[in-house]
Amino acid sequence: SNNEDYGIEVVRTEIKSSPFLGIELSEVKHSKIDSGRGLVLISGLTGNALADGKLQVGDTIVGVQSGDVSYRTTALDYEQTIAAITSVEKQNDSVTIQINRLVERAPIDIKFKTHGTNDQQDSAFIRARAGENLRSVLMRANAKLYDPK
Repeated sequence: SNNEDYGIEVVRTEIKSSPFLGIELSEVKHSKIDSGRGLVLISGLTGNALADGKLQVGDTIVGVQSGDVSYRTTALDYEQTIAAITSVEKQNDSVTIQINRLVERAPIDIKFKTHGTNDQQDSAFIRARAGENLRSVLMRANAKLYDPK
């Protein structure tokens, strides 16, 4: 997302594949230009995936692995994502799934010291979002980053 209020959380979990994984998928966007490309989201959870508790509706699967077999599924369409999952599912009794989840980044207050008048130290506060680059936040606030003293 280009919105600074949101970030990507990466989650990895291992789910038993027997009797079934229990992940329902929906393709929400399919590329008209590049067949095989799309956006596939988790639309439901049952069985082992629900019991695992780490996946959520709205997550997107970006990778699957079982034993020595692994596939990146980022930007694959529904059919190719299903093919990757079923391919690794046959390898072992469990599948490691990596997902990306869009999360709201918590606002945080940053307190720092500045040199005020007469060499007095003053406290200043800046509001930022969790995970933002601190140097960039301070520069946007016109905070003096280097003190020549």
